Amino acid sequence: MKLFIVLILCCIPVAAQTQVSVSDGRDTNAGATTDAAVSGDTNGTLAAKLRQLNKIITLSWDNVNNRINVNIQNIPAVSQSGTWTVTTTPPSNASTNVSQINAVTPLMGNGVTGTGSQRVTIASDNTAFAVNNTQQGTASQNVAQIGGTTVVNGGLAGSLAVGGTAANNAAINQNPLLMAGEAIAQGSQPVAATAGNQRRILTTLEGSQFVQEGSSNRFSCFVQAVTVTTQCQVAPAAGLRAYVTSVSLSNQAATVQTLDLVFGTGANCVTGITALTHKWQMGTNATTTSPFELTHSFITPLVPTAATAICVRPSAASAFGATLTGYVAP
Repeated sequence: MKLFIVLILCCIPVAAQTQVSVSDGRDTNAGATTDAAVSGDTNGTLAAKLRQLNKIITLSWDNVNNRINVNIQNIPAVSQSGTWTVTTTPPSNASTNVSQINAVTPLMGNGVTGTGSQRVTIASDNTAFAVNNTQQGTASQNVAQIGGTTVVNGGLAGSLAVGGTAANNAAINQNPLLMAGEAIAQGSQPVAATAGNQRRILTTLEGSQFVQEGSSNRFSCFVQAVTVTTQCQVAPAAGLRAYVTSVSLSNQAATVQTLDLVFGTGANCVTGITALTHKWQMGTNATTTSPFELTHSFITPLVPTAATAICVRPSAASAFGATLTGYVAP
């Protein structure tokens, strides 16, 4: 049986191969070029499905930039070239790791403040609560008020003006403030202050306050057994005067004479000599009408011209003596 089949097959003639043409639309599987595009899981010819694929490529292709544009629903269009940036809206209560705020890395943990520190407002619906503040290092504090009262600056930058807590002529109700003065040595002239300015109280080196009239630069001088106008106190520096507070005179001659105090410049007040007192009549030991010794203190000191010497002037060429006290001041 098997042999018979082989013999039949070998004896069947084979026709020559010829080209067969199928007209448009006659092949139901390939379909016609006019078939409508189909999409999804839908039956259709190959032509219909190729038509839909071509349609998708045409809609996505960018002929200008030679690229495929992709549009994601609810998201701005992005490109497949370069860096892809996708903006999303995170769901509620989502955990997000923020590495920068306003292009600045935020500060975390304990430490000093900086540009990465965020501004914070603390509020409460309950009773006010205290907030601890620890100063970091050396910080400058601008204090505008103390005890609800605006601060008054002192004379020097950074100093506070200090005043008593009670008004003038009110009962004492506070502890006293330590008061101190400027110590001046005997014979030293303190630096003169500008008129109208305040200055420190002057004291001795032991701290005793000067209460006498004048300055700490006091003087005493005398002349003895002279017979002509003679200088007793030298002229002070420019702007200063030799104020006379007391005088003691004695006639040392056998004849009566008068004595007075004068001031001037040059040797023995010869230049610009001017009387500082009236003439005192001086008697002798033998006379009884006039004293031969005289001592007098002035409640208001005698005031000469500035930068002039003090001299004693006799009315005759007769011997006399004199002692003067006073102070040098402007």
